Amino acid sequence: MAHEDYLRSATPRDPSHQAWEKLDDSLKLSNYLQVTYWERVLREHGLGVRKTTSPNRNVPLLEMAKAVGKNGILQLAETEHGRWNVERLSYGWRFAEEKDIARKLSPSI
Repeated sequence: MAHEDYLRSATPRDPSHQAWEKLDDSLKLSNYLQVTYWERVLREHGLGVRKTTSPNRNVPLLEMAKAVGKNGILQLAETEHGRWNVERLSYGWRFAEEKDIARKLSPSI
């Protein structure tokens, strides 16, 4: 589901913008690592992951914002970006002004 949410929001198009079944194994692993890490980080903030009982799986972020506050949301975002940077750097990605997937360059690092 995390990958499906990413597909709805991501631009521009690149190899990570594929249906799960067509996604490269390294990108599937990246998704698994992201969700696994979320659980640990959320626990550190007194939050957690649980299966929803609602038919509407989109739970408002306002509930999380109430629990951790605006600064907490920013901390969570910065923590996830740090995790993502470590993951990318460990796979040989480097900073560049423009994204070049073949050469493993990204302006987001």
